[in-house]
Formats: sequence, structure tokens, C-alpha cells
Amino acid sequence: MPDRRSLAVAAGQAVTTAACAGLNLLTPLPRGTARTTLRYGPHPRHRLDLYRPARAAPGAGLVVFVYGGAWATGRRRDYRFAAASFLRMGWSVAVPDYRLLPEGVFPAFLEDAAAATARALGAGAAANAPLVLAGHSAGAYSAAMLALDARWLAAAGVPERRVSGLIGLSGPYDFLPLDHPATIAVFGRVADLPATQPVCHVGAGKPPALLVHADNDYVCGVYHSRNLWRRLVQFGSPAGLLRLPAGGHLAPLLALSRPWRNGAVTDAIGALLDRASGASSPVRIQTGACPQDRDTEESPAC
Repeated sequence: MPDRRSLAVAAGQAVTTAACAGLNLLTPLPRGTARTTLRYGPHPRHRLDLYRPARAAPGAGLVVFVYGGAWATGRRRDYRFAAASFLRMGWSVAVPDYRLLPEGVFPAFLEDAAAATARALGAGAAANAPLVLAGHSAGAYSAAMLALDARWLAAAGVPERRVSGLIGLSGPYDFLPLDHPATIAVFGRVADLPATQPVCHVGAGKPPALLVHADNDYVCGVYHSRNLWRRLVQFGSPAGLLRLPAGGHLAPLLALSRPWRNGAVTDAIGALLDRASGASSPVRIQTGACPQDRDTEESPAC
């Protein structure tokens, strides 16, 4: 019989797919938004939608938003509502598709996210414009890996110094040993498993980060964000952890939509974007006790 987490993953994927079309209708793009579809590689899924606001905020740049779906499902068109949230803050947004299972095993989807980022940057972003990597669930994993492990963007021609910020929503960042069918399918053939963990790539000089996680996330426990936040703070990186006392795995993502907008989430994202664009806004931090925490100070097996 499937365990609760497997059922939660399947249910979450179904709910996300069904809900996003409605969220797009209820959370329209800001008036004057320009949308362009770009090819960034030869695979049929090597496409991205690039959204530009009618008026860019001072110092604003590009947010690359990578959606989740346990590396098995997802379509860029279903996440216009997420793009709309960043557009309202005056930033351009790229939402790429990428290879999924069975083709999209590690590191294919990271290579795709890096190539999509390079393509979006090359589509008109100023040379000194800030770049913020963002994502939900499996997409937050990709955003974190690109922000923390420079080799992926470097291979696509994007220097590490170009990344100005990271926004992770409900992400898995510390999931060894592999104990779930999704992670086994994606990472099971990797020889150096610690190299696949975002927590193992934290060091000095990493970009400012905001991690948002619901305390009642039974798909990807809040300890993932807490562990990565602790590592970032340990190495002196500006990092915020915003924990939502209500809601589950989808709560941080739904907070970007009009029906479930959460001011705490959007305010914290705005502060991170301000900081990425050179303003002095702090990265908001919120912590608290949670029965799902792995209350250990042990370092990850890196």
C-alpha cells in the first residue's frame, strides 16, 4: 500500500494540474505585459515563456521561475499566475519547460534550467541586470542547485556572480538517503549522491536567499528549508526562512495567486527582490517550533 507521502505527492500533482488553469484566470497578467515564447534547445520541451512588464521597477532584472511536479509532470503555461506575481513587482519573468521522467533524470533537468536561464538572459536583459532564481518543490531544488553550485550555469555561459538571489518554495534540499520512488527514479543512478544535495554546496559568498515552507508539508518536510537556511547562515549568507503555520506543500505557491494571496509571502519576496536589485531591504526571517522538525544539529552527509 502506498505510504502517506506517496499519496500526498500524487494528490498534490493532480490538484496542481487541475487548479492552475483556474488560478491563471483568477490571477491575470498585469496590463501591458509582453509575452514571448523562446526555444532554448533541440528537445520538444526546450521552450520557455518570457514575460516583460509594461514598466520595469528601478534596478529590476529577471526572475527565472522553475515549476515543480516531482520531476514527472508540469507545463509552463500552467504557471502564468506565478509569473504575474513577480511581474506586479516590476520584474521580467522566464518560465521554462524542461525534460521530465523518464528522460529527465539527474542532471538533465539542471542542464535544461541553466540553458533556459542563459537564453532568457540573452533575450534582452541588460548586462548588469540582477538575476533571481526561483521555484516551487522540485523546481525549488533546481533553482537552489543553480544558485549554489556554479558549474551548471557556468556550462551554459552564465557566470556565478550574475546570480543575485534565490527564492525557494517548499523545496527538497537535503533528502539523503533516497527513500521515495520519485527521488530514486531521478537520482538512483548517480554515483556521488552528496553532490546532488543543495545543502552540500553551501559556502561563503552565496547570494541572498529566501526559503518559504509550510509547517504542515507532508510531501517535503519543513526541515528541508530549515536545514538549508541553517547552512546558509552558518557560512554568512543573507538568508531568510519564512514558515507558514497553515497549509501544506502547495501553500507557498498558492500564496502567489489572487485567491490565496498571502501578504507575508509576497512581502518577503518583495524584500528579497529589493535586495537583489541593490536596495537595503532585509531578508525576512521567521522561525518556530514544529513537530515535523528533525531536531538535530548534525551536518548533512556531504
